[in-house]
Amino acid sequence: MRKIFTKEEAEKKQRRNKLIVGIVLISTMLLSTLGYAILNNENSVSQGKINYKGIEFIKNSNGLWESEIEAQTFTTYYNPKETENITTGFILMLSEYYSKPLYFILDNKDAASEIIINIGPYTSRYQEVCLAGINCSSGAVIKNCTGNNIIIFKEKEQIKLYKEGNCVFIEAPFESQVLASDRLIFKLLNIQNWMAKKSVKKRVEDASEAEKAPENRVEEKIEKKTESGESKENQAEKTKEELSLTENQKNQAKYIFVIMAVLIGAVFITYWIVSESKKFDCAGTSWQNEMFGDIPIYTTMVSGYGANGMPMNFKMVVRNNPKDSKVPVEGEIKYIKNSPVYFSINISSGINKCAPAGGTIALVSFGQFMSGMGFELITGVTSENESILYKRPYITCDTNPYGKDSGTTIILTPSDESKIVQTKANPNCYTLYVKECEMLEVMEKFEVSTLSGITGREDC
Repeated sequence: MRKIFTKEEAEKKQRRNKLIVGIVLISTMLLSTLGYAILNNENSVSQGKINYKGIEFIKNSNGLWESEIEAQTFTTYYNPKETENITTGFILMLSEYYSKPLYFILDNKDAASEIIINIGPYTSRYQEVCLAGINCSSGAVIKNCTGNNIIIFKEKEQIKLYKEGNCVFIEAPFESQVLASDRLIFKLLNIQNWMAKKSVKKRVEDASEAEKAPENRVEEKIEKKTESGESKENQAEKTKEELSLTENQKNQAKYIFVIMAVLIGAVFITYWIVSESKKFDCAGTSWQNEMFGDIPIYTTMVSGYGANGMPMNFKMVVRNNPKDSKVPVEGEIKYIKNSPVYFSINISSGINKCAPAGGTIALVSFGQFMSGMGFELITGVTSENESILYKRPYITCDTNPYGKDSGTTIILTPSDESKIVQTKANPNCYTLYVKECEMLEVMEKFEVSTLSGITGREDC
């Protein structure tokens, strides 16, 4: 019978195997000269990496450009250097889209997905609509450019971006609409502002260099003539100096080169071992321990299709190690498809007054997670008096003004034990019980369990 390993034993064995692999690789490098291979590898990496205004853009294995701005990862098909010649004559900031619906009028879903993947997490939701004043199909949602943030794609021969009211128009050939979308993304992220001026300046510099070229050629001819006129005595002296390098010095140079190659390889392998030791699998995704300033965080990339059927790609961040969570989950976390999520807080208990690390941060992080997953989040309170006082809907597992089965309900309330419980009477309702302001621990556990339910993998 095969021996059954505990979870701790399996992790210990995995770490030991990684250490053995690292030692073997270092030993192999000590017995070989891989200097040229390392140099060639560095050259190939530099071809897939650019620095633009202090921001690094790195081409990944899928041929997409990745950049990190304020601990957030963005992925685009093009890099900023490829969109420099596209001008925009309007002012638009990401704050204008923050926590607001973003609508699209399109016939190119790839171009829209480019914007949704990068800008969608900052909006409350996104939807395809029809513009007022044109022929719309029956049942279409009709919006106008007043008070609604709309991005409109039009197939034209020339690339042009402009704004009318709250509508941004992207005109371009069908095959160039993703390129134009990336230009809008770089504008919203404040990466590109006045590229047209830069291109003109570059052309002036190139023209100036071209004017100097004849003078440079004359100087080269003079230098060549001087070299050819050198005396035989000087040539003999140079030959003597070149041969002065003894065989022993050549061998020393070889040893130095080998030692440098081994040291570089050892650094890379050590970095790989340390990096791998910080990674672990949980809820069907790969997690990594990082530092946000002096604060340790745990991150994973979540991609695929969200609850609304639109593509999602965001970096999930939690403060606590998901594998160390002691918060029990009674039931199975699942959501009603294509329906909102109702989040109701027991405000009368004072749970909303927990310290920022346990209260505010937990609520903000939860809102970002639900937005990234594509859920429409509706907040409420758990008593009628609070509903009147705060002008929020009165929502419990048994009461919902939108209909008891209209969506998934989450209740946040204090308790003498931190746990997550699926209500037996209403399986679409979950109560998050919080002990002594452990909101961050409980809500992060709920987020990870949500991820586990979506990926179909075992929880941590």
